[in-house]
Amino acid sequence: MAFTDLKDEIFNIWVIGRKNGVCIFAQEFAPLPDTKINEDLASGFFSAIHMFSEEITKQTIRYMELEDLCFHFHVMEKVYFVLVSSIDADRTDVNFLFESLQERFETRFHDLLEADKFYDVGAFSDFAVEVEEEVGKKSKIQMLFNQPAEFVKQRYAEAKQQLSAMKKTLMDTAMGIVDKQMGLVKRALRGKLDREQD
Repeated sequence: MAFTDLKDEIFNIWVIGRKNGVCIFAQEFAPLPDTKINEDLASGFFSAIHMFSEEITKQTIRYMELEDLCFHFHVMEKVYFVLVSSIDADRTDVNFLFESLQERFETRFHDLLEADKFYDVGAFSDFAVEVEEEVGKKSKIQMLFNQPAEFVKQRYAEAKQQLSAMKKTLMDTAMGIVDKQMGLVKRALRGKLDREQD
């Protein structure tokens, strides 16, 4: 089934490993307005947000909305999808698309997912044809890692470091906000006690 109502609203689709934060698949349907997103930076950022939301709030992020763009998230056991669309894309249609893509992805790459084999990311590149079938539109197929295994291992290590750094930054920011709020509460209580003693 092609999601023809969505085909003009979609810019990018990425598949990112949950444990390592590495982008194992990327597909571009249209250039983003006035910008180009680096897959490594984006996957590290999205992984940090995903981990932050699950560890701090115990909830899964569903979407992130900007002025003109929306980043939709669909979390699976080993990977998650990120779809970048215009702000006008219907979220119900996006969720149905995610379900169809998940079914195809799990069926096609079941063995790789079970074995946690995310180093050979070139094995996922032909998924682009199936995504095109679902979306009903041709894309600029991006084969990210037609590179030697050593390059992929190095990239994996770098992505892991970036993810740890981003996670630490998010945690530090959250703790700073909590400390500030606690300081405000303490001052308010101190002021109340002082007033009661007078």
